[in-house]
Amino acid sequence: MNPEPKQSTRRRWPIWPLLIAAPIIIVGALMMGSAGSGMPDWNTPLGRAVLELRWHRILTGLIVGAGLAGAGVIMQALLRNPLAEPYVLGVSSGAGLGAALAVYLGWSVAHTWSVPAAAFITGIVTLAFVYAIGSRGGGASIYGLLLSGIVVSAVLANLLMLIVSLSSMRGMHSIMWWILGNLQLSSQSLLMVGLILVVVSLTILTLAVRS
Repeated sequence: MNPEPKQSTRRRWPIWPLLIAAPIIIVGALMMGSAGSGMPDWNTPLGRAVLELRWHRILTGLIVGAGLAGAGVIMQALLRNPLAEPYVLGVSSGAGLGAALAVYLGWSVAHTWSVPAAAFITGIVTLAFVYAIGSRGGGASIYGLLLSGIVVSAVLANLLMLIVSLSSMRGMHSIMWWILGNLQLSSQSLLMVGLILVVVSLTILTLAVRS
């Protein structure tokens, strides 16, 4: 007689506390700034400018955070490791290197989209390169992808530091500001495209999981 399958004891946390906390955090972020706390006066030009600046940064942070969370879930599911994240397969290092090259070559001054486009392309190329290395000699294994990703990530990180050291003071500041997570909005259209991509990607991910 076959034993009964063990039921999963993993606890699923409800999502409603996050839905309640999100508006509270947004309002709190609108009231916090380097000059102190309090909601800026909407009736003055300065207050409207401060509110618009804070709102754009909050919205950018929400979109980027949702995208990073989705990417982390995908990495953990594919690699079957709860500690997996984009740095493990070198995607983050490749994207950072592409952004640094765009700044170093002066593309960021001429085209607003050059930095995110270069980061996206180099991230995809890095992932394909890691997969090609990890699948040599047969099908790609999880351990092969992990080892290949760690090696490629280390090499790209060193190349990134080389570009930073060769850049001017302004270029070095721009590169480090981007890598550390600059939430300064440079283009409304860029923000909308990022929002659409994140929403579509998370929707596809949710449907794939449920199917």
